[in-house]
Amino acid sequence: MEKSKAEIVIWAIAFIASMLIGKVLAQSNKLAPKR
Repeated sequence: MEKSKAEIVIWAIAFIASMLIGKVLAQSNKLAPKR
């Protein structure tokens, strides 16, 4: 049971991290469209 819980936590962290990275990339693209 503990292992499955850890897997869920890792999945959630990875999902949130990907969302935050997407937002950061979108903001950076808006701030500097071409470099």
